[in-house]
Amino acid sequence: GEKIDWDRHNLNHILRHNITPEEDEEIFYNPNRYKFNAYGGRRKLIGMTEVGRMLTIVYEKKKKIQDNNRMRFNQNRKESL
Repeated sequence: GEKIDWDRHNLNHILRHNITPEEDEEIFYNPNRYKFNAYGGRRKLIGMTEVGRMLTIVYEKKKKIQDNNRMRFNQNRKESL
């Protein structure tokens, strides 16, 4: 399956919003999340973490990295109210 490649920029971005990579991935891999189209070809996911936080995740799927067959995502996230 697809995996998230956490680069420094994306990791710092979610941490500024008090979101951990684990919470982010709970939403990303949750089959009960809601999916929407977002701006500029990006996708938006809305879902609930295991502890009940409602989060909105915006990401862009990048080309496969040939070295380890991981997917790279440009992720911009904000916690929804």
